[in-house]
This record gives sequence, structure tokens and C-alpha cells, in this order.
Amino acid sequence: MVTRKKKNKIRDPERKKREALEATGTIVREDGFVAVTATRVARMIGMDPGMINKRFGSLNGLKASYIGLRDYRRAIFEKFMLPGTASAEELKLMFIEMMQCSLDQFIADLEMQGIVFEQVRVWNQLMYSLSVQLEKDMEPLLALSDPYFEGTGIDFRSLIYSMHGGFYYAVWHTRHNRCPFAGRDLSLTRDYQKFRDMMAHQIEFCWKEAALARSKLRWSKMTGILFIPGSFLTEKVRHVLNWLTD
Repeated sequence: MVTRKKKNKIRDPERKKREALEATGTIVREDGFVAVTATRVARMIGMDPGMINKRFGSLNGLKASYIGLRDYRRAIFEKFMLPGTASAEELKLMFIEMMQCSLDQFIADLEMQGIVFEQVRVWNQLMYSLSVQLEKDMEPLLALSDPYFEGTGIDFRSLIYSMHGGFYYAVWHTRHNRCPFAGRDLSLTRDYQKFRDMMAHQIEFCWKEAALARSKLRWSKMTGILFIPGSFLTEKVRHVLNWLTD
């Protein structure tokens, strides 16, 4: 009688973790982040649901690992970071490129759309922690712009805030409602390019208006110093001051 030896299964915990993360991505693409459960992920990869806790600590641990793998926003902030010596023109172009890059990646990434939707859908500790970390990651970039807008009455930070919210909604609307909004459909190349260009125009406009406001502030300070009570500045002096404050 021949005794058959049982084949020893090669255990690869890391492979199972990768499979669980891939399954999570599939669920997010198909049904959204809210549909991710330990039971569904485990069933997709032939694993006992209890093993999710063993591999990741908890369902939230799985979700956190997945977000860390898929969320590209920190990488974008790091990519576009400039030194403190960057000029106003360099900073303006950086913000234009960063926002357009963010739009391009978001509209092409269904999993990222699912992550961001969960981030704004309902409060939970995982998504709150993600938001706090992203705020910290983006702060150095925004801090570079602050000196150029201080005292101008133009809130550049609010523009960046509204632009993020705007393109998130526009992408979700295009994907789920599949109809134009304000006569624009981001599924059409022509309309998408117009939307993308308008982001650049908005940033350009803010930086231009801030520069004009700073020029007026400098003019006001200089005329306050040079003004002689009881007399007026000559046209020649005004011309020189305008040249100095441009």
C-alpha cells in the first residue's frame, strides 16, 4: 500500500495581504468605499473573514493600508514643493500645474474617487485622520503663497479650497449623472480642456489682482512719506513712483 504524502501548502502572508488590498480596490471601483467589508473581501480571495483582523488588525486597518497605497495626494504635494526662495511667477505656475495634475489624476482614478467620496460622505475617525494629515501635507505649499496675498483682500487659500471641491463634484457629476452641467460635459475632450484651462485662468487672475493690490499699498505708503502738506505731487514724481511700485 502506497501512502501518499500530503503536500505542504506554502504560506505567503504578504501575498494574501496584497490580494486583500487588490480586492478592496475592486470593491471601491464597483460599489464605493462604503461597500468594503471584511466578509466581502475575504470571500473574494478565499480567506476566512477572521484573517482580515489577523493580517491588518481590523477592517479599519485594511482600509488604512489601502488608502496609504492608493492616495496619491501626498505625492503630488511633495512633487510640486518649491524652495522658500521661489519667485511669485514660479509659485503661480506651480499651483496651476498642481491643480491641473490633481484634476487629471482624479478623473482617471475610480478608486481615488471612491476614497474622496467616503472622506466627505460621513464622519469617521479613519477619514478624519486622513483629512488632518492631508492638511498638514499641503500647508507648506500654501504657506509659500501667503506673503503675496497678505493685506490684498484676496484669499488664495479659499480659491484652492473651492477649486478642489469644484472639480470633485464635476467629476462625480460626469461619472454618475452622465449629463452636462452649465453646458459642460467633462467626458468630452473639448469641455474637459476648457474646464482645465479655466482653473489656470482663475489662479492667474488671483495672482494678477494681488500684485495690483500690493502695488497700490506700496504707492499709498510712498505717497504718505513724500507728500508735502499744502502741495501736490507733480506729474513727473507720480510717474517715478508708479515705475518704482510696478
